[in-house]
Amino acid sequence: MVTAEIKPLGRTFRWGTQLDVRRITMDGDLTEQAVAAYIAKYATKAAECVGTVDRRIQPLEDLDALPVRQHARMLIAACMRLGEHPGLVDLRLIHWAHMLGFRGHFSTKSRRYSTTLGELRAAREQHMRDEEITTGRLPLLD
Repeated sequence: MVTAEIKPLGRTFRWGTQLDVRRITMDGDLTEQAVAAYIAKYATKAAECVGTVDRRIQPLEDLDALPVRQHARMLIAACMRLGEHPGLVDLRLIHWAHMLGFRGHFSTKSRRYSTTLGELRAAREQHMRDEEITTGRLPLLD
């Protein structure tokens, strides 16, 4: 069994034998393409699949009154509790408790290493506009 300790919380979290720790290489068993495929497999799964709600949860809200399964309730409560820890405030876990602490869109792009979803959306809109102009469905205007 592999163990890891989270120092700010003073707790030990354990993972079972399914933990796969291997070096990512360009030509070995575990390539970056294999990792990307694995992430893509789970990227489309939403927090709703564990039975949580699709709205933000207020810190003073009664978690027992939420229409969620016990497992989701426990994960939401953990986000609320951990979100108050001074070393974890920057993670905004309370704000994102309804998403079980995972904030934002699952495919948010890094501005530094990639493109943004806004840039992709703008490029798609421009492509559609250009296509409509070239097919005559939209007039070419200055």
